[in-house]
Amino acid sequence: MTFQLSDDGIECETVNNEMYFISFDIIQKISTYQSDTFSHNEARLEIETTDSEIYTFSEREDCWIDLLIWVKDWAKLPDDWQEEAFADTFSNEITLIWQNYS
Repeated sequence: MTFQLSDDGIECETVNNEMYFISFDIIQKISTYQSDTFSHNEARLEIETTDSEIYTFSEREDCWIDLLIWVKDWAKLPDDWQEEAFADTFSNEITLIWQNYS
């Protein structure tokens, strides 16, 4: 399985096909965008941490659906959050969907 949820973080596969554990307490922001791969659009999600690491996830990864479900629940997003987050096809515009302001 490429997505694991624990009491203190998540582990899943990035676009680089590498597994990473991300602790909940260092998540600074979560953003989305559409990546133009010339032949089609690819939905992407990025998690940025307080240590300035950015983890990028793609809809082509096995963990994608599990990751989206977790993001919705963890960030307390509305049911239709993906409509706004991935609305503009081929734009590469980044949409901030959650940020820690503390």
